[in-house]
Amino acid sequence: MGKRKETNAERMFMKNISAFVREKRLEKKKTQSFVADWLGVTFQQVQKYEKNSNDLGLWNFVVYCKKFDVNPGMVISQALDNMYLPEQLIEEGKIQVTTVTSQEIANDPTHRLDAKYWINKKNEVTKSKPVNIFEIEKNEND
Repeated sequence: MGKRKETNAERMFMKNISAFVREKRLEKKKTQSFVADWLGVTFQQVQKYEKNSNDLGLWNFVVYCKKFDVNPGMVISQALDNMYLPEQLIEEGKIQVTTVTSQEIANDPTHRLDAKYWINKKNEVTKSKPVNIFEIEKNEND
């Protein structure tokens, strides 16, 4: 039996967990070796967790959160809330992205900062319904 294929949603979720691991370590000014000692792994393994090369196991994730005095449930919730949408969705037109310079905002009579305004102004189309990444994954795998 082969290895199960990882979905985009799983990759994005784990990327967020990896980002949390690195950011929290740096915020607390701890070295990878210091964290490795907590988890009972090598510093190279911590590097791999932070680069999202290897998955941080559930037990080590809980230990990590507890050592940094963070609620694991909150981290998981935030990782789900902050999932990045893949470039493919932009290319398929399922989401819209635009870049606005500070000069453009300054020259606009409204001085608005909201993305919807600028997307509509630049593309002269209305923003489509938000995309549920789990539904996209489900439809692709059907």
